[in-house]
Amino acid sequence: MNYYGIVIIIGRVNVGKSTILNKLIKKKLSIISHKICTTQTNIIGIYNNDNYQIMFIDTPGINTNVTNINDIRKQYNIIHTVDLVLLIVSNYWTKYEELILDYLKQVNKSTLLIINKIDLFNNKNNLLPYLSFLNKKYNFSSIIPICAKRKNDVNILLKTIYNYIPCGEPKFPNYMITNQSYKFILSELIREKIVKFLNKELPYTTKVEVIYINESKSIYNIFAIIYVKKISQKKIIIGNNGYLIKKINSYAKKSIEIFLNNKINLILSIKFKH
Repeated sequence: MNYYGIVIIIGRVNVGKSTILNKLIKKKLSIISHKICTTQTNIIGIYNNDNYQIMFIDTPGINTNVTNINDIRKQYNIIHTVDLVLLIVSNYWTKYEELILDYLKQVNKSTLLIINKIDLFNNKNNLLPYLSFLNKKYNFSSIIPICAKRKNDVNILLKTIYNYIPCGEPKFPNYMITNQSYKFILSELIREKIVKFLNKELPYTTKVEVIYINESKSIYNIFAIIYVKKISQKKIIIGNNGYLIKKINSYAKKSIEIFLNNKINLILSIKFKH
């Protein structure tokens, strides 16, 4: 018997949603940073094994731009189409989780509450009161404490997710891991390094576009453009004597080579886009 389902991953910024997606599908699709607002759009990851195909949707984190339930409704307008919701929280509860919860009460979808980063509980005795507090908040299908960096924790989560996936035939070929283009994924890997190395003065909404990818003598040649809105932002990315752009290029190149499992030549250009 085959099973197919759609699972949406939601929560506020910086709770580890992207890390969980990457670990679930065993491939880096969604960028990760300790800085907020790194995921700018919904990222699709497709999990496959012999019997299950699951489409995971990683969503941008809820942040200070969200002030009411209508904002939540707009951001999660596809939630009516999914089979399961993963609400990711960390070691504390905020007003943003309250807003999300108000919306979940309206849509009435099966929801797993995932407490990520349990390693942040210095005293494990503090976890039990937190679990009790969360259990009273809503009739969650299950509450699962994990540390997404630990492989076994993610495997336990995956086995729980299986219980909520309905019977159905796969919608994607079993070799597919995303419905995003390679250009999009590579642009995200480059943007991750920009976010990693730049100061707060540069907006994390900086865009990257991969213009072309071609293969020559067993090496991929990749050309990408980083779009900025101000001359000052261009100077920040370049850094003193080009130090920063070289660093971004070097680290992005390593990530892309791991993803493609191939050597690459990466050329980055910076342009204005109003």
